[in-house]
Amino acid sequence: MKIYKCIPILWMLLLLAHAQNALAQSASGYCGRQVGSNTDSTNLQWNYDASQHALTITGSGPMKDYSLETQAPWSEWQSDIRVVEMDEHIMSIGSYALYNLSNLRHLHIPGDVAAIGNYALRGLTGLDSISVSNGNPRYDSREACNALIETSNDMLLLGCSKTRMPADIRGIESCAFLNVSGLKEAVIPEGVTYIGTEAFKGCTALDSLVLPGQLTVISAYAFQDCGRLDTLVLPETIDTIGIRAFAKCSGLRYVRSNAVAPPRIHPTTFSNTSFHIDVPCPGIAAYRSAPVWEDFDSLRISTWYELVLTTRSNNPAYGMDTILQRPDCDTAAVVYAEPYEGCEFVAWQDTLGHVLSTDSLYEFYVDEDITVVAVFRKIPEALDDVSVRTTVWVNGHEVFVLTDRDTRVALFDILGRMVDARPATADYATPLHAPAAGVYVVVADGHQKKVFVP
Repeated sequence: MKIYKCIPILWMLLLLAHAQNALAQSASGYCGRQVGSNTDSTNLQWNYDASQHALTITGSGPMKDYSLETQAPWSEWQSDIRVVEMDEHIMSIGSYALYNLSNLRHLHIPGDVAAIGNYALRGLTGLDSISVSNGNPRYDSREACNALIETSNDMLLLGCSKTRMPADIRGIESCAFLNVSGLKEAVIPEGVTYIGTEAFKGCTALDSLVLPGQLTVISAYAFQDCGRLDTLVLPETIDTIGIRAFAKCSGLRYVRSNAVAPPRIHPTTFSNTSFHIDVPCPGIAAYRSAPVWEDFDSLRISTWYELVLTTRSNNPAYGMDTILQRPDCDTAAVVYAEPYEGCEFVAWQDTLGHVLSTDSLYEFYVDEDITVVAVFRKIPEALDDVSVRTTVWVNGHEVFVLTDRDTRVALFDILGRMVDARPATADYATPLHAPAAGVYVVVADGHQKKVFVP
């Protein structure tokens, strides 16, 4: 008889346990933001279904802002939430709303969201896909790139392990890939000029990094704790690398800077790293005297940098040009010009026509790529010394010719082009104008004389 009396009590206990379990598997409340005199927060309602690990936010209007002290009501399930669904008419995502939902796999930004609060999306390190509704007024995920981009300025705000950065972004915002441990490769598009604070900090699997050719700023802590990164190539345009930007990159073994001017760095920029650094030949002196850079024992002239020296002749039929010794940072270039029979060497010039030397064997140092031109001319068949009958002198860009009889005088450049000509009166100094510095030939009464205009 006592056994039968216990049965109803057991049923009641089972029903109570089931009810408590059901309550534990779901919770709900309001999360709307009170605007102005409107104290109603019921415009948005949240619901957490523990059995599905799903957080659902429904309604329309702005979301309430939270903080570390006043956390979102669903934060107690922070590590359990794997799905977040938000209605299309939600207008904002409140500060700290989705903070540290580290097991969330997919994030979708609704079409009406026009504001995202501070730290609202921080700590979503488990994401492998990001999308934005078409027609969103402020954000997009163009080309299905798996990233959140601010449309107006093409800044990448949030990425994940499967992000493919679009070619038209202009910058990467702070913390965009913070602690995304699944990110293995980062090919940053050429148009990016700025990488924000902690943008890739803690990307422990990152072992391949390609920086863009227009990059000017790498902010503080940008790549700190990227321990698998072993090679870093800095672009020619880099200007500033912030505090601890590459600190604790324990695998870093080689850095190559393409920037001739040393970028500004902090003593902690490369803390806890050990590597060799190569810099371009024209900048080696600047690096060796620049703050912080001068303290690098591993600083060396780049083995990859090669100065390009090219020679050519103004007329290959008149003579031959030869490179006897190619230059590098510490070695002079040596070139030689050899005229053929019936011709003579005039000068070495640069491509703008500036005279570099009138010596056929020319030794010089260079710090950039250069082309030098060997200028030859044909020797006239009857060359007399014009000084027997004519006196020539130079004053500035004026070449004066004094003859002992009336005649005609002319001035030619070393390519044989006439630059000035006029009649000359006996015993009167006739001026001929040279348009630029260089070697010229004065012709008077069939005779000629070479002159140099400084």
